[in-house]
Amino acid sequence: MDLFTDFKKMKVLHIVSGMGIKEGGVATCTYELVAGLRKSKTETEILSYEPAKGDRLISEEDYILSVKGKKLKFYLYSKQFKKKIDSLNDYHLYHANGVWQYPSHIAAVIARKKKIPLVISPHGMLYPQDLQKRKFFKKILWRWFLKKDLNNATCIHATCMEEMNHLRSLGISAPIAVIPNPIGIIDYNFNNLQYQLNKKRSIGYLGRLDPRKNVECLIYAWYNLKDQMQNEELVIIGSGDIKYENFLKNEVQRLQLTNVLFTGFLSGREKYDRIASLSYLAVPSHFENFGMNIAEALSFKVPVLASKGTPWEDLITNNCGWWIENDIQSFTTAIHEAMRLSESKRLEMGENGYNLIKNKYATDKVVYKMNLLYKSIVKGEFSSEMNFVY
Repeated sequence: MDLFTDFKKMKVLHIVSGMGIKEGGVATCTYELVAGLRKSKTETEILSYEPAKGDRLISEEDYILSVKGKKLKFYLYSKQFKKKIDSLNDYHLYHANGVWQYPSHIAAVIARKKKIPLVISPHGMLYPQDLQKRKFFKKILWRWFLKKDLNNATCIHATCMEEMNHLRSLGISAPIAVIPNPIGIIDYNFNNLQYQLNKKRSIGYLGRLDPRKNVECLIYAWYNLKDQMQNEELVIIGSGDIKYENFLKNEVQRLQLTNVLFTGFLSGREKYDRIASLSYLAVPSHFENFGMNIAEALSFKVPVLASKGTPWEDLITNNCGWWIENDIQSFTTAIHEAMRLSESKRLEMGENGYNLIKNKYATDKVVYKMNLLYKSIVKGEFSSEMNFVY
């Protein structure tokens, strides 16, 4: 392939296991990045499996290519996927999203075979806490192919310095680019919202219901404040692990909390309206490599209370939230403090958060860096602007 200097001539294939609306953060940020890349005239497509039964594609654009095929649970092996990616030609670069699964592994295999540069985004799947889940199986995959795939990649994409440090501690020696996930800023009418008719203040959780998200911490903190929060509401937005979801609902019932609402999974306008209706978002996760829910809330001018299991010190430095220890007492104290703030102060924090996202995490800012990375990889030259590559 001829090298080139113009972004407009670059053709990139993103590979991800799923692009269903229920797939979560990996699908969301992959779609947002690719949509932004295409807007910048970088020709980019996505290859993934078809959505599972009861799910649907995150969007219907023709650049999202889907593959049918029987999928082995967890690893997701499929001859059809290998055949499809092997048949696609004329790409200057592959970008694999996620690890442990067949789509990203076969992308690495074919990239080596065709001598195509490869970027891999682990999306937090190599954090120490995540390595403890299915530990035996992951040890096998690590030794079988994953460490080799990572060290032979042209570049690894981490979303924060903490993730990069975890990768280095695992013995990953490939270059690492630290670029945050992109956040699309929705054109939203903040001055004419139906929720303004409801004066009740609320704290919300948004995301997948999974034990690593530590949502029970919020419930117990809310219980500690039940006498002061009788006219406020805790809203839990999302679905996920059925056993964990039932555990949370049973705890709410056991503690006799009457002002806790479970909305279930929301998407589209219904999700946006619900986020915008919150007074604050709370994120008590044990660990996050980025935290799309935090960035989404800030983009809707909602201040955030996040645990130090998330890489969001920006909440403190930009005065748009709380970055606190991940325990019940810390969240109890922070929720109490947040709910006692004047409305003018809360709105000021919301504006600060919105400006942080617009100036640092908005899609166009992230796309600019990713384009720089892609171009430099394909040309084999790193520009002086690339101070985010280590």
